[in-house]
Amino acid sequence: MKQTKTKSYSTITRLICAIIIIIGLVVISGWILDIDSLKSLSPTWVTMKFSTAASFLMSGIVILLMNEYRNNNSEVSRILLFAPLIIIMFFMGTSLVSLFSDTNSGVNSLFVKDDVSAIYTLKPGLTSLGTAISFIVINVVGFTSLLVHQRYKKYVLISGVIVMIFGVVALIGYATDIPELYYQISQISGAMAVHTAIAFCLSGIALISLGISKYSEKEVKRKRGIPISAKLIFSFLVVSFIPISVIGAASYNLSQDNIERDILLNLNEQADNTLSKIELLFKERIADAQVNSNLDILKNEIKNLEMGLEDKNNPEYLASKIKVDERIKIIQSAYGYDNIAVANTNGELIYISNDDFQELMGIKMQDMHKPSFEEGKKDVYISKVFKDMGVDGKLDLFVTAPIKNSNEELLGLLMLDVPIDQVLLDTMKQTYFGNTGESFIVSYIDDEISVLHNVRLDNELVSGSILCEDYSMCELGFKAMDGMRGSGIANDYRGEGVLASWRYSSVLDWGLVSKIDVSEAYAPSNQLRQDIITLASVFIIGSAIFGVSISRLFSNPLIKLKDLASKISDGKLDTHVPVETSDEIGQLSEIMNKTVAKLKSEKEEKDNVLKALDNSTITAITDEKGTITYANKKFEDISKYTEKELLGKNHRILKSGFHPDSFFDGMWGTISKGKVWTGVVKNIAKDGSTYWVNTVITPFLDENGRPKQYMAIRMDLTKQKELEEKLAESLKKIEESQKEKEEFVAMITHDLKQPLVPIQGNAELLTMAGMGELSDMQMECVKEIQANASRQLSMIDNLVSAQKLGAGAMKYEIEELSSKNILAECIKTHSPAMTDKKIQYFESHSEDVKIKGDKRRILEAYTNLILNAHDFVPVNGKIEIGVTDGENEVTFFCKDNGEGIPKQKQDQLFKKYGQVKSDAKRKFGGTGLGLAVSQELVEGMGGKIWLESEEGKGATFFFTIPKA
Repeated sequence: MKQTKTKSYSTITRLICAIIIIIGLVVISGWILDIDSLKSLSPTWVTMKFSTAASFLMSGIVILLMNEYRNNNSEVSRILLFAPLIIIMFFMGTSLVSLFSDTNSGVNSLFVKDDVSAIYTLKPGLTSLGTAISFIVINVVGFTSLLVHQRYKKYVLISGVIVMIFGVVALIGYATDIPELYYQISQISGAMAVHTAIAFCLSGIALISLGISKYSEKEVKRKRGIPISAKLIFSFLVVSFIPISVIGAASYNLSQDNIERDILLNLNEQADNTLSKIELLFKERIADAQVNSNLDILKNEIKNLEMGLEDKNNPEYLASKIKVDERIKIIQSAYGYDNIAVANTNGELIYISNDDFQELMGIKMQDMHKPSFEEGKKDVYISKVFKDMGVDGKLDLFVTAPIKNSNEELLGLLMLDVPIDQVLLDTMKQTYFGNTGESFIVSYIDDEISVLHNVRLDNELVSGSILCEDYSMCELGFKAMDGMRGSGIANDYRGEGVLASWRYSSVLDWGLVSKIDVSEAYAPSNQLRQDIITLASVFIIGSAIFGVSISRLFSNPLIKLKDLASKISDGKLDTHVPVETSDEIGQLSEIMNKTVAKLKSEKEEKDNVLKALDNSTITAITDEKGTITYANKKFEDISKYTEKELLGKNHRILKSGFHPDSFFDGMWGTISKGKVWTGVVKNIAKDGSTYWVNTVITPFLDENGRPKQYMAIRMDLTKQKELEEKLAESLKKIEESQKEKEEFVAMITHDLKQPLVPIQGNAELLTMAGMGELSDMQMECVKEIQANASRQLSMIDNLVSAQKLGAGAMKYEIEELSSKNILAECIKTHSPAMTDKKIQYFESHSEDVKIKGDKRRILEAYTNLILNAHDFVPVNGKIEIGVTDGENEVTFFCKDNGEGIPKQKQDQLFKKYGQVKSDAKRKFGGTGLGLAVSQELVEGMGGKIWLESEEGKGATFFFTIPKA
């Protein structure tokens, strides 16, 4: 059933492709043979462009070849597919360049004879933007078909839908008359032709049918690349097609440009000469009017002529008429006037030379043509062309002039009636050239642009006829009457494209157009185009044949090698490639033989490694859903399941409940993306016992990069985990012991400090004046009590700080402080302790600087440095404290003149229990923690501590604190 459907879809695709190919061939024939009815559905509709028709021809071939290749596995179709694809790419590439660069490039320039009056055409010869995009979609899916992909059917269907949508939208646009829907975009794109839209609908249906059909099993299973033969043919086509197309188009453009330039030069010259000739003709009429209006006979007889208005038989009137007739009829006959008339000052006709018009006697000129009367009274006046009241369709033009006496008093008017159509027709016939070349005159008659004489190429467009109703067909007339002077391609009164030159006469208020049909003008270049196409076709066909021959020469040996390589890829490593030549292919055969031998050796090594791995690790393999497909003996042993019980099951049977669901979600999220996952898992065996394994899960990916199998390698960590659990219990006990120790230290330090506080306080009270005067010995005893209490408190603080710093529990209360206040408090606190050795303890002159730190911890660190200096200075020694200002920090110092510290001992001073001499602890007492605690306190507040000393020259300790 499925096979029947596939054949039906394939047949539909072939039938539609045949229709598309026929459409392309018909329109191409129309362009080459210049048959307008084959280019568009209507003479006034936009044409299917040559490049569009050629692309449809190639698209039909592309879809047909895709159908044969996909359904019948035709290798020839696959190779040939390259040629039409590259042609479409060339056509549409040049079309897009032309659209966005506002030029005709490439093959487009060979066929630009669009009917420029056709609706919706933005630029002759260019495809619409929608057309170019649709063909690009077809081209992309065509190239994609050369590479087999699981989603290829989806791409074909999507491409078919897109192409059909472009066609349907254009047809809806024509039905609803919405230009944007058929891609008429101002200054960007002309409209898509109706039959172009229909052809795209058919192309979309063909692609959809191709996408729906089932492909042959053999084709689906084989992975293809672009064959070398196709690449070679493609190269030959590119090398031949593109240069000859570019050179041909350039030659054609050059020929057309030269022809256009020469013809426009001739047309400009003809237009200028013809207009000058006509203006001269009417300037002569002006001169006639000026001369004849000054005739004495008119001036003398005008009063008698006026008598004829009352009595035509008046002897004086008749005598004067005879005199005037003798003169005026000579002038009328000599210059071809239809009539010469005289009017009185009221505008009444009192003399008419033409006997046929005698009934007009007495009619006022104002009623015939008012401007001629009003303007003629002032000076010589040429009227606009107008239709005669008495003669149907006849065009009149009056030249009027005033008749004045010697005193410049108006006596009447002279009126010359010029036969416009006959005068102009004789002149215009002299401008005819070739089969379609001519000049014609237009002017406004009753507010409509009309021709003033019979034209050459339209028998119905006679003197006085309105030129046209549609601006697109009156373009030249409007340009001329708008006072423009120019030349170029436009439409004439038939709607045909012409090369034309147009001029305006300000003297006559007329427009003149000289023109010739584009088809006649470009006939030589059109013949050149036919020659270029013939030559290009022969050259390209020859190149294709040569390309096929060369491609076979190179590709056949490689195809044999490919077949042998395919056997090797199937695991047949005993295959041997015969070396038949010594060229590159022979060398490749030798390399392949060596490669096979190496692969065979590596396979054996790999098998040994896998065997060893299988014997030493817990190994399992699952499919993409996690179903176990392989389990080794180690897996059976640790899980207590047999192989039969494990195969076909999921690893969920081993879940112990120890890990949350998020743990396994994270694992699946990693391996499903093709990444390796590593982790420690607690599983449960069949008998209920638990075990720990270190797990590495490696995904094996298919050709699309998606996991198809997972391999899990595990190491038993159960014993290690048991040791870790015991270690964790031991650590817990240690932590509990440490906590008890901290509580004990806190209690002891509290109990030790409690009695010292009142001792120190009472000793300070004794030194005050209100407590009575003490003897020198008593005062020394009190100060010694103070010094030792202070030292004892410092030792206790060091013990507490050391314990907190060691546990990482020290907290700092950072605030803004005064360096001066810090020094003052140190002087006050430690001065009593200096009396026992009569030490000069003083503060150096220092500026007050704002710092940021913990006051209590700064004093604690400084106290350790000061008491350390006290222990090591001699009797009557010196201890100096102070501060120096820096850029971002201040430096506190404590300087003494003690025995100094050897260089080799200085590095150990800031270590816990580190003193310069081993007997120092016994000599001076203390815990050996002071300097180590000071260092950690200073660094905890963002500072640093160091010393400078030489043995026998005392020591200076420094520490820094950040500035506020």
